[in-house]
Amino acid sequence: DPPTHEVCNGIDDDADGAIDEDLEVAVYAYSASELYALGHPSCNATADPMSPACYAANHRICANTDCATSGIGPVDETTAGYHTACLDGSEATVVGSTFTELSAQHGGCNANQRLGPDCYAAIHRFCAARGDTTGFGPIENSVDTAVITCTPNATVYTTSYTEMTSHNPSCDGTGQRWGRACNQAIHRWCVSQGHETGFGPLENWTDGLQVACLGANP
Repeated sequence: DPPTHEVCNGIDDDADGAIDEDLEVAVYAYSASELYALGHPSCNATADPMSPACYAANHRICANTDCATSGIGPVDETTAGYHTACLDGSEATVVGSTFTELSAQHGGCNANQRLGPDCYAAIHRFCAARGDTTGFGPIENSVDTAVITCTPNATVYTTSYTEMTSHNPSCDGTGQRWGRACNQAIHRWCVSQGHETGFGPLENWTDGLQVACLGANP
């Protein structure tokens, strides 16, 4: 049977007569050199895949296709590469903002702290105030500019770092509350719930965190 949704490959995956028309959410693996060459020339994923430049690279590598609007990564890291989740226009809305505006949502997110758990909380609150479920980013940033992706159809769950450690022991809420290990743990946790991927923490406290899962939950 064909997949229930399209992937960005020029093929009619869902056999409905249209090609690449409903990507929704799809995860692809890219090498560090691809993120550099196709995404952003300042993204050195081998050294720091969580840099603002690599966030821009993941966004651009998806947005430059005919199918996706934005993307986030690495949602996972395997021998296949750094895994990027690409989202189409039904799943992602790119919104211009500023660090001044985001700092009003959470003071820890500012021009000196452009990426991290404080900005995830600020972006979550900013997108929720727009009427979207949540969001991620910044996918582009310069001086006070912060471009973010709001995700209107994400599903938000409240879970725990204890639960995350079953997917990556380093995402334990002590050694790491946000970062590469938690990206992998959250992605794999969301997959275990029937989704395509996920990101977070949107909000976090003691052993608790909120995560956003993307894609179908059959």
